[in-house]
Amino acid sequence: MTPLILWDDLIVFVERAVKNFRLTSGKSLAAPTVHKAYLPLDDDGKPIFPYVIVRLTKVTDPENVPSKARILILIGTQSEDADGFVDAWNVGERIRQALLRNRTLSKMFQLQLPLELESPEREQPYPEAICWLTTHWTVPQPQERLEEGVYGEDIPGSGTI
Repeated sequence: MTPLILWDDLIVFVERAVKNFRLTSGKSLAAPTVHKAYLPLDDDGKPIFPYVIVRLTKVTDPENVPSKARILILIGTQSEDADGFVDAWNVGERIRQALLRNRTLSKMFQLQLPLELESPEREQPYPEAICWLTTHWTVPQPQERLEEGVYGEDIPGSGTI
């Protein structure tokens, strides 16, 4: 029930949400590829478009409530025509709507609103366009152990170190 499980499950969810999606402009009508954390580069050291990156960015453990995780979903497209910017938003909107229809992931992680889809307020380097979704999730929090060393684990705080 860790945020890392949520992260992996969200990647699978996003892959399913965009697998049949086709961009409306540009040289490639392929569906975006989904990557964990970072964008791989092609043989020339350039990013491969279109893409979606799912990146775990923060975990918080508030007192007496479930843990919280923030995961960014970064979207990049590339197009030689004026509609390239729309492509990034179309991919983001596809993912946003899928998340809003399925707010509980793997029967244990719950999407928290607001769900934000945004892009840079300044110019983007033509012919590339980017936008991102900021998602917030509740994650079940481990319970404090009341007896030391019961499980025989050699971890800090277990009383066996």
